[in-house]
Amino acid sequence: MAESTLLAALVHGSGASRVTGAVAGRGSVASFVEAVGDFVGKDIAVVRAIAADLGSDLGVLDDAINAASTA
Repeated sequence: MAESTLLAALVHGSGASRVTGAVAGRGSVASFVEAVGDFVGKDIAVVRAIAADLGSDLGVLDDAINAASTA
């Protein structure tokens, strides 16, 4: 199945969200990441810093973020 077809379908089901719509609007995850990756990266850095200040980390969420950023 083409990525664009899957994205177009997701916005009509339980996977619908503002971000899903934005990704579908760009036509691919790669295109969306290219457009907003720097902004999201800054947000992730802030959340990581806050967690570190509180003596914690993002746990498995951090693993998922790292896996997505190297894919």
